Amino acid sequence: MVEISEAEIKYAILEWLQYKQNAGELYFDRLNSGAVTVARGYAKYKIQLCREGTADLLVLKSVLLWDGVHATRIPSVRVIFLEIKNKRRKQRPEQEVFQELIEAQGAEYWVVRSVEEVIEIIG
Repeated sequence: MVEISEAEIKYAILEWLQYKQNAGELYFDRLNSGAVTVARGYAKYKIQLCREGTADLLVLKSVLLWDGVHATRIPSVRVIFLEIKNKRRKQRPEQEVFQELIEAQGAEYWVVRSVEEVIEIIG
């Protein structure tokens, strides 16, 4: 059986999230950690990205109330962080710390291994 790479899983998830964002159902952004150096002319600038351990994706989805007849959007949002892994990989210690910080603030944090898992979580 051929193992699907983490990059392939990420690509499928990004495609699905982009489709949902284009339909106005959610907002998402890819989060990158570490630092990069950018050169402009003769100057070089170091830009600090997200801290180490930050999840791969942030998804914001408005909350719907259902009264049995009508679905109503309320001024509230689900804050969902997604960490993408293939079947073999596990969270690094700094990712576990990030998860603890996020969950302590009431946001959701999920380790996902397929686009199907993301669809089930986000809907």
